Amino acid sequence: MNIKKFFVSLFAAIVVTSVCVFVSCEVGLGPAVDTRPPSIVIDKPEVDKVIRNKFVISGTWEDDGTIDSVYVLLKRTDGKLLDGISLERKVEATFTIDEEDDEKGTWHAIVDPLEKDNQIIDGSYQATVYIQDKGNHTTSQITTFTID
Repeated sequence: MNIKKFFVSLFAAIVVTSVCVFVSCEVGLGPAVDTRPPSIVIDKPEVDKVIRNKFVISGTWEDDGTIDSVYVLLKRTDGKLLDGISLERKVEATFTIDEEDDEKGTWHAIVDPLEKDNQIIDGSYQATVYIQDKGNHTTSQITTFTID
């Protein structure tokens, strides 16, 4: 009789352990997979703002994975070219992760129109902000402003 109780107890322990393991496991690949593209919002500068000095393009982001990069592509929209200065300029941005929620954060890029080797001439510009996560999902947002 003791052997019978032992095997019943052993069987019960195996069943309970199996149920606990099954219930605690993620189905499929679970949260380890980055399934959505990141979202990005541009807060500054305001649309169609006239800018006269060094300025910041900034905003917020959200993603279900890890952010890899953020950059801004400035493109002159009035078509004028002065002294061979490029109509486009890429500006790398930095991003931070929210301390309380690692699926969101802020980003910013500093633009200095008078920077010696990357001067930006007066005119109308479109800034396209690109954000890419480690899952190679990319999203972009656009704003416009004038440099005077």
